[in-house]
Amino acid sequence: MSFHRLNGWVQTRLNGYMDKSSELQSQLGVMPSWQHRYLTESLMSEVWLTWCLFSRNIIHKSLRGTKARNSQLIISRQGDNSWQAIGHQCKRAARSENQVAAIPPSFLMRNEPTWGDIGSIIKIINALNPSNQGQLTTAFGLPLHGPKHLQLVRNCAAHKTIENLLNLRSQLSLTYTLHNKVTPSEVAWSLKTGTSDLAINVWIDDMRTIADVATSSN
Repeated sequence: MSFHRLNGWVQTRLNGYMDKSSELQSQLGVMPSWQHRYLTESLMSEVWLTWCLFSRNIIHKSLRGTKARNSQLIISRQGDNSWQAIGHQCKRAARSENQVAAIPPSFLMRNEPTWGDIGSIIKIINALNPSNQGQLTTAFGLPLHGPKHLQLVRNCAAHKTIENLLNLRSQLSLTYTLHNKVTPSEVAWSLKTGTSDLAINVWIDDMRTIADVATSSN
């Protein structure tokens, strides 16, 4: 899959989530609150999983070689480019460990890194040094916090402990208009401070921008 197709796929997915967001926003105060909460958490998980898959695909394809959207070639690296080798090396790179260690014979996809985590992705790019390293570093290094904020909110929705809730409110209280007992699903429908933009739409839009830059050239 070229980066033209990869970007087209992820942009279509993210645009669809924007449409779902608009539909759910229109149902605030209309459908029962528990139902709206369940659908909001489901939407956040969908967006996160798509972002993780995009991040995985762009790293794998960068290392195996492909073509950027401007038709520039991205040269394959030398060596083992099986998904197991890439997954194992990326996992170790994300942990700041030596990525040339032998691949365990039982290595599975669930042993791969958290692909959507921006900090991990940047470590992977720097350690594995694909030929389009500069472009990927620029894209994933943009001062956009959508992926990180969605990761935080989505994880808190899955693990609603008091510690996670307090951490969520502490980390995001200056970025979004939150009340002091806000829940994860409520964060999604809060406004970015000083704007009329919904948090969930900001997250999705940040992902669209990063994907667009990452796939544009080598």
